[in-house]
Amino acid sequence: MGVLALLSARLLNIRCSVLAQPQVPDYVNQMTDDPNFELMAENYLDWFYDQADRVFCQSPAEKQRLVAQGVTAECLDQSGIDDPSKAKAAALEAEVV
Repeated sequence: MGVLALLSARLLNIRCSVLAQPQVPDYVNQMTDDPNFELMAENYLDWFYDQADRVFCQSPAEKQRLVAQGVTAECLDQSGIDDPSKAKAAALEAEVV
């Protein structure tokens, strides 16, 4: 889906934003038990995130991990909440307002 969305955005000349999923290489490793597949997934995601105009991260730790993996820091937008208790508080506050 991601590559199709990226291709569509490029063909239509519109910006493409994606939500970072840096745990995917770990999942690939768990499913295949092959570090080569994990590396391929990591390289693909690095390329994919660099193609996007904006990459949304869910936490500062996720942003640091992506930068460490070589994703361009300028395209990263940390907009999520890392702590579930804070997420619940933010959701309740949003309902009140």
